[in-house]
Amino acid sequence: MPFLRNAEKAIVPVKKIRDYALNPDHVEGGHKARVFRAATGLTRADHGLLIEQIRRGILRYEALPSGSYEGQVKYQVDMPIAGPTGTATLRTAWIYEDEHDGAPRLVTAYIL
Repeated sequence: MPFLRNAEKAIVPVKKIRDYALNPDHVEGGHKARVFRAATGLTRADHGLLIEQIRRGILRYEALPSGSYEGQVKYQVDMPIAGPTGTATLRTAWIYEDEHDGAPRLVTAYIL
């Protein structure tokens, strides 16, 4: 079962989680935040908990090629996550960039 290469060095931008995926007021990401809250109870204040679950999940669950993003091969890792009121399956997408010494960088995360 293939895992993300260099997963232990993964770049999970706090702003992408806190200010986009979990921000119900974000113009483009607000719908994601509403789904996170409805499915798991996770809110913007829980961004650290979500990041921690993502970091653990990429070390445990399979990475599959899933197309391209900004000219790079994109990989997806699906994983279970838990919040105060429920659990859900989270899909994450990753790319590798040379400027980050081959570390995978999170490009999106959403509830399936």
